[in-house]
Formats: sequence, structure tokens, C-alpha cells
Amino acid sequence: MKRIYLDYAATTPVKQEVVEAMLPYFQEVPERSQIEKIESHFLKVLNAPKGRVFFNGGGTTSDCDFILQAAYFQRLRGYGQKIIASTIEHAAIYKTLERLASEGFDVQLVPVKCNGVLDMAEFDAIYTPDTALVTVMMMNNEIGTRQPIEQISERLMDHPTLFHVDAVQALGSTKIDLGLLGVDAASFSAHKIYAPKGIGALYVKDPWWYDAILSSGCINLPYLIGFEKALELSTERLALSCKHRRALKLKLIEGLEALEIGLKVLGDPLSLDAHPGILNVYFPMIDGDSLVINYDFKGIAISSGSACSSGALNASHVIKAIGLSEKDAKKCVRFSIGDLTTEADIEYVIEQTKVMLKG
Repeated sequence: MKRIYLDYAATTPVKQEVVEAMLPYFQEVPERSQIEKIESHFLKVLNAPKGRVFFNGGGTTSDCDFILQAAYFQRLRGYGQKIIASTIEHAAIYKTLERLASEGFDVQLVPVKCNGVLDMAEFDAIYTPDTALVTVMMMNNEIGTRQPIEQISERLMDHPTLFHVDAVQALGSTKIDLGLLGVDAASFSAHKIYAPKGIGALYVKDPWWYDAILSSGCINLPYLIGFEKALELSTERLALSCKHRRALKLKLIEGLEALEIGLKVLGDPLSLDAHPGILNVYFPMIDGDSLVINYDFKGIAISSGSACSSGALNASHVIKAIGLSEKDAKKCVRFSIGDLTTEADIEYVIEQTKVMLKG
């Protein structure tokens, strides 16, 4: 059976060039100088004005560890206990915020508009100069919306608030210039850019207070080499990759809408600011999990939500946050296009969707 993978937002296959870069290092003992050289390369590629990059087990580790440490550090030095996030953050961040709320922190969630973009008027109403931490996902992993990171940075510029960005889904899908973004910390993960799972990175602009205990120990050098190679390739090929994925996403949208089955495209997928490969679609006649299974029978891999919360019985909090009911949110699926997706793949998906839903 023909197999088509359209779940690149969940994870990506390791590219051959990355594998080849890794192979010589499986029998090497890592040296500190090698790791420092790779760290310097990351800082240069991401145009970080200063700071450190700490390598760890992945994006979730980076997110959770920084948020916890930043919250405790800010409280310790008397800079308040308010933490602000959006209503469409990653599930791992919500779990961390729930813990902090149980410890007395004032967690405030800013709503998003119907297209998934943070409502800055609501942000301004909630934000106060004594806010300890703001954490926002740069590009959403379910609907692909890009948040106004630069605008948020401007609001925080003259205040002691720390600003963390979850850039896991953004890496390799938009230009990341840490100098222009003006953030205090950013999280990244290798397996979103065709490198191995199990290696991530946390950028911290002023790291003197940050305890890098989760980055201590013996680093997985082959995986780190793979991450570095994937970052290099994704940066060099960013424009071509985004153009390729956007063209196929448009083809998929047009093909699905031509079926005239009452579906609805969520977010703002045609925006040039949006993730080039993510498309979330509401199908009125069938629930998302059933649709995922039906696609799988046809050899097509998609998802009905975030990979990290697959198996959850509740509807996606992201889809509900942009205005859909619990019932309708369960009728949505995510297609995510990658560098290896072809026009023939998209044509096959459209054809099989027609067979499944129109007979």
C-alpha cells in the first residue's frame, strides 16, 4: 500500500545528510571544546545578541525547566508572582503552570482571536509591570498561527518581566532572529527539523541565575551533531522549504474546498506569517479520530491534535480557544506538510478524501 506521511508537525524523519554527519561520532567521547563550538554555532545561526544555549532532552524539558526556574527566581527577588500565557499553549506548559498556580502563583491566560492570534488588547489589560514571567508559543503546533512576539517584547522592554518563547514548532519554518525577537529565553527541539528525537536546546539571554542541572552530565554527541547539521540545513534551505510547503498547502486547501462538503479551514493558513505546512480542518460530518483511522486505512498519516496529547478524550483546547464547541472541536484534523511531501501525495489525499466522504 502507498504510504503518505502528513504529520510533520508531530515529528520528522531524520534526513540522510543528518545521519551521515552523525555516524562518525558514535564511537567518540565528547570533549567540552566540541560542545562549546556547537553552542557558538547555534548562537550565531540564531543571531543571539548574547547568552548561552543549554542542550537537553527536548523541547518539553526546555519549556518546563525554564518556566519553573524563572518563576521561582522572580519570586525570590521580589518581582511578583503573576505569570501570563495564551490560551493555546502546549499541554506541557499548561501542566507546569497548573503546578505553579497550586504553589500560589497568579497564572493569567490571554485569549486569542478567532484566527488564533493573541489579542494584544486583552494582553495589555492583563499585563502589569510586576508580572514575573510571560510565556508564549511562537508558532502554534495545531493551527500554525504565528504570535506577535516582537510586539510583546516591546511591551516588556522597560520592565523586569522575563519573556520565554516556545519556538519548537517555529524552528525551520520561519526566520528566527533572537536579537530582533528580544526574548529572554527560547526553546527548541531537534526532531522537528529532520534530526533525532531526544535532543533539544534552551537559549537563555542572561544565564547567570539559571541552574542548568538538566543540561549536565554526558551529552549525546552524535545527536547533538545531528541537531547542528539539521539547523544548518534548515537555515540554508528555509526560503525554498517554506515556498514548497505553502504551495502544497494551498493545493490541499483548494482541493478539499472543491469537494463542497461544508468543511472549514481553521486559523489563518494563507497568511505569510503562518506556519507553511500546518493545516487544521473542520469536517462537519465525521469526528476527527474516525477520520484519522479512515485516512490510515488509505495509507495516509495525519492527526486529530497535538502529538503530545494524542489519546486524550477531551477536544483540543486550542480548537476550543478559537471559538469551536467541544462537539465541533472533535471533528477537526491536522494535516502537516513537510519537505518530502510531493504534489502527487496531495492529489492522492484529495482523491481519497472524496472517496471516503462523498462515495
